[in-house]
Amino acid sequence: MTYTNPTYDVEYSCNSGAAVAGHAVCGVLVATVPLVPEQYAGVRLHVFDTSFVHQAVLANYQSLTWTRNWYTADTFTLVINRYNFGASELATGGFLAYYLEGTWRVGIIQSISTPLRETGEASENLTVVGEGYEAVFKDRQMIHAWATSDGYDTQAHEAETNVIAYVTHEAISPTIAGRTITGLTTATDQARGAVMSYKARAPQTLFDVIEDHARFSGLSFKPVWTGYGNGVSPRETFVLTCYQGTDRSAIVKLAVEFGNIKSYNYVYSILNQKTTALVMGEGSGATRELETVHSSGTPTGRSRKEIAVDASDLTESAQYISRGQAELANKAQTVRLEFDYNYLAQSYELGTDFAIGDTVSIRVIDTTITARIISVTDIYNEQGRTQKLGVGQEFPDMKSIFKDVKTAISTGARA
Repeated sequence: MTYTNPTYDVEYSCNSGAAVAGHAVCGVLVATVPLVPEQYAGVRLHVFDTSFVHQAVLANYQSLTWTRNWYTADTFTLVINRYNFGASELATGGFLAYYLEGTWRVGIIQSISTPLRETGEASENLTVVGEGYEAVFKDRQMIHAWATSDGYDTQAHEAETNVIAYVTHEAISPTIAGRTITGLTTATDQARGAVMSYKARAPQTLFDVIEDHARFSGLSFKPVWTGYGNGVSPRETFVLTCYQGTDRSAIVKLAVEFGNIKSYNYVYSILNQKTTALVMGEGSGATRELETVHSSGTPTGRSRKEIAVDASDLTESAQYISRGQAELANKAQTVRLEFDYNYLAQSYELGTDFAIGDTVSIRVIDTTITARIISVTDIYNEQGRTQKLGVGQEFPDMKSIFKDVKTAISTGARA
């Protein structure tokens, strides 16, 4: 393999990161490393230390799996030989970034491990795991209003307006200066999403609050990196941006016969489905407030599948209804499709004709599904690039299961 000694990194010469108005920066980034391989597998990964100072470019690694999620935090897994160029610069708490399809993706390195071989010897490969930059919101508790009234930060506006208020209170202009997330701002509020009456309080995290609003409204909230370009300082500058998908189902049609779907896994399940939320408010026993919320119509008999929702922190009927609706949205029948997307197909190009968050039409097993794209996974390895798309709902994981159990126990104790 041959190497060059560039004076700049052309990947920083783009004039926009993710279309955040007022934050386009032209220019180049002076390379801080002397050698960069000319040939590399997959995308070039930029390594930053814990202070967000650029350290190296990873241009040769075993594999990279990076998943962009619409509602939840992005995730990534990198496998690289510890002796490869730049690998020594990887550190927990540091950052990885790469540019693809007009967008910068930035992740926080959360763990670096060295697995054992079958012989019992340590492998030469490092496994680096992390989440998107939005994971910083998991480290902020909802304590803004603890010093006033009932301690709940109550917002009753459009979802985007609510989220901007919560992020401002807990991470941009908090009462305790040390809680400020350096370099974070918010994009202009366009008041998108349905009105949501919400009360937030620790032990909720800011991330949980944002996710609740995203799932309720169908919006996505992501910090967009704007700290690129020649001479930009500091580099750790992000704009919390709200994204709204577009319904392209009448235009964008994906199917095996169109050459854009290669293989798929389709799941239709009512295992966790609930159609009626019994929202329990203030009081106890016979005096406790009770609001019944349905997913649609008035289900009866076996079609009425109930779930108890604790709302003892709320005081108004509209708030009870909003919480019940949000819970039922997470307990709808599971329609989940995960498929290998042929990004080389000439029909309907991801990033041009449609994007994550958009609603598209997909035909599999003689069934046409109209659903939102909620995840895009890029996989780079020695076989080349593979791209997987997910639509519908996520498969349940242990975190969501334990969250449900905790909520059920809490509700039972208050009843």
